[in-house]
Amino acid sequence: MTARLPKRLPTGTKYVVESAGAFVRRFLELPNGQRIALSKRKALICKCAETVSIVPDQAPEASPVNGPGVAP
Repeated sequence: MTARLPKRLPTGTKYVVESAGAFVRRFLELPNGQRIALSKRKALICKCAETVSIVPDQAPEASPVNGPGVAP
């Protein structure tokens, strides 16, 4: 892990976040493949994940988005 980041990063640098159990690993990946490790952070638990799905077939039944009596 570096103590300090450079003032400027090259175009094409990626900010990468990886799940690692109860923690999240973060690093910058430079265009040449070099990685700059950032500090780990404790992962937050999203309680909304139990009721929301990005897969239409797995989404729970819910009321219409606009609600009753509202024209689309």
